[in-house]
Amino acid sequence: MSIETIAPQVNPALLAAGRGTSQSELAEGRRIYTAQCTTCHTAEPVMDYKGRWPEIIEDMAPKTKLNAAQTQAVLRYVLAAERITPMQ
Repeated sequence: MSIETIAPQVNPALLAAGRGTSQSELAEGRRIYTAQCTTCHTAEPVMDYKGRWPEIIEDMAPKTKLNAAQTQAVLRYVLAAERITPMQ
């Protein structure tokens, strides 16, 4: 499975699904998800955890030493990504 399927690129559909989140914040969230979150485990397809992301991020952010802005960026990214289908 490609990283684009696991964690979609920031594109117009994802930006619209971000509900007012800036493109740069979504891009930073994706960067964190694909780089920092994978230091301990492989990247999991965002859609596999639909509806569970807030609790996952809350649990994992301290373990990866994300600051508040980084935590918000990755959370906003995964929430936007789960709102779009993998085909978009």
